[in-house]
Amino acid sequence: MQAAHGPADGDAGRSDSGAIPPLPPLHDIPALRVAHPGTVPALDRVTRLAARALGARTSLLTLVDPERQRFVSQVGLPPAWARRGESPLSHSYCQHVVRTGRPVRIDDVAQHPEHLSNRAVRDFGLRTYLGVPFRSPDGEVIGALCAASHEAREWTEDDRLLLEDLSEAATSELARSRSDRSHAEAVALAGRQSAMVRAFFDTVPLMMGVAEVLDHDILHHIDNAATATFYGTTPEAMRGRLATELGADATSIGRWLAAYERAIETGQPAVFDYEHPAPAGARTLSATVAVVGRSDTGRPLCSYVVEDVTDARQKSRALQESADTLRLALDSAHMGAWAVNLQSRVLELSPRMRQLHGLERSENRSDVMLDIIHDDDRETVRTTFRDGMTAVSNGAHGADVTVEYRARIAGEIRWFRASGRVYPGRSGAPERIVGATFDITDEKRYAAALDEARAQAEEARREAEALARLKTNVLQTLSHEIRTPLTAVIGFADVLAGELEGTPEHDLVAHVQGAADQLLTVLNSVLDHARLEAGFSSEETQLEVHALDVREPARSVASLFQSWAQDKGVRLLYDPPAVPVTAMANAGALQRVLGNLVSNAVKFTDDGVVRLRVRPSGERVLLSVEDTGTGMSAEFLERAFEPFHRESSGHGRKQPGTGLGLAIVRRLVELMGGTIRVQSEREVGTAFHIALPAA
Repeated sequence: MQAAHGPADGDAGRSDSGAIPPLPPLHDIPALRVAHPGTVPALDRVTRLAARALGARTSLLTLVDPERQRFVSQVGLPPAWARRGESPLSHSYCQHVVRTGRPVRIDDVAQHPEHLSNRAVRDFGLRTYLGVPFRSPDGEVIGALCAASHEAREWTEDDRLLLEDLSEAATSELARSRSDRSHAEAVALAGRQSAMVRAFFDTVPLMMGVAEVLDHDILHHIDNAATATFYGTTPEAMRGRLATELGADATSIGRWLAAYERAIETGQPAVFDYEHPAPAGARTLSATVAVVGRSDTGRPLCSYVVEDVTDARQKSRALQESADTLRLALDSAHMGAWAVNLQSRVLELSPRMRQLHGLERSENRSDVMLDIIHDDDRETVRTTFRDGMTAVSNGAHGADVTVEYRARIAGEIRWFRASGRVYPGRSGAPERIVGATFDITDEKRYAAALDEARAQAEEARREAEALARLKTNVLQTLSHEIRTPLTAVIGFADVLAGELEGTPEHDLVAHVQGAADQLLTVLNSVLDHARLEAGFSSEETQLEVHALDVREPARSVASLFQSWAQDKGVRLLYDPPAVPVTAMANAGALQRVLGNLVSNAVKFTDDGVVRLRVRPSGERVLLSVEDTGTGMSAEFLERAFEPFHRESSGHGRKQPGTGLGLAIVRRLVELMGGTIRVQSEREVGTAFHIALPAA
């Protein structure tokens, strides 16, 4: 609410010095002798016009003396007060206009307690007021012209100017009654005011006009531009035409006639809403009608003010739908909204908030939530909100607060997270806290389960590390206890083979050499696989890769196995590209991978072809080893890269081996950031395809 005197705002009824000036007595002004209700019809027109033009429920033209205010003219007063014709100053806002000689504006009396004691609020139902001085022809402030309504509104500067102009018109009417000499001036002033009102009438966006009420129809007399535009015509074209001629249907006319009858019977404006059919779709209109006089035929003349509220109603419905959607979202998220007034200690809870905490609708004490919070969490909640209020008290514009707590709901302990914001009042002190609360019970249970799973995983990790250490010890024992004597056996066998060259015993020593070499190969493969398996995800054992022209490792492998292939009658083919083919790889690891694959290809191929290929492919480098050998079964392909898994096993297998070669190959390829896949068919051949990142 705002009380104003002219252009400056201030306390209603106070002078610049702060003292309340007394009301001046009304002198024996000749013009006042005719200023009685009903004696000057033009004054009644002023109040009616003020009410209509401003859309006000009530308009008064008053004379104020130290004891009372008289109603020179009025529109909208309760009938008893209208008949009484005056009221004590306990019912007067106009007295403040007279005391200060300046306009008084009150947008909403409910927001300023100092104005609630005025009995006009209770007896007249007033909530908003705009009054301007009403002066005598000599310029003395003798009363006020005001407009008032039952609903809060924001008065504009144009509203004030209009009232002041109408007040001057009223003064002019008094001057005309007092002196024939001032009659011309009063007429001129009235003309100017009439032009202003007409300009307002023609430019206001509301549909306004005056119509004559017939038995079954409505005759248009005056209509403004907004009305004419709505009907797609001009104000001049509407004058003297019936509503039916303008396209109004019988139902709409019936509603209008019923509203006019209510206004005629009660002497008060009648308000109603209706749907008006239109080519682009029906429009929702809100109309206010009031009786303004009678026509030459004696029939009632009524004013109307119509507002198109279609968009406003649609926005209202959209807002309601949004509110419903938000409420559904809050319910779906197990979230409730709340607010607490720190001054009144009243707690506002949404229905979902009450449901989450099992609270009755009648419970609205600010400490009702503390009663159900777990004893161990209660002080934490208090401290959190107290810190937020302290921050606001220290000058913060607002403070966010978040706290988690437990509560016993229907015999079950549930977890909640409350997040809100502390807002200051006008004085800067904490006034209100608004927030939302989430049910996080499932989240807490999930976190507890996750912690338990992590603990179990940690225990499993420790057990795995213990097993790894045990395996390392076993491997170290194998390396020392088997490799050392085996190396000695191989050494002595080599010596014996040299000494027994050309003797029958040489073949026996050769068997020993072969068996020892095979055993050493098995031991080395087992140890290599174990090291790769243990270090595959360890940073300390990662392979160092760099940009490498893979043609050279491939050429080296092809040269290494060329003699063996020729001895078996196998053609080993390698035709490298003419330009470098660079991949991110480790030379030693790549050479071992290709060597293992080419060795297997030659081993399982008799009188066929083994082909080694190298080629670039976008962001990858492809290497393949293909043969026309015995191939693999479909069953074996599914487990080809598993350690200790061979196509045949037992004493009946044709080729020696540990079943670790392909497992080692896959580990090395993966350590270089690549992939490997195999294709094979029995008695057709096998192809291994390696893809490494291009450099």
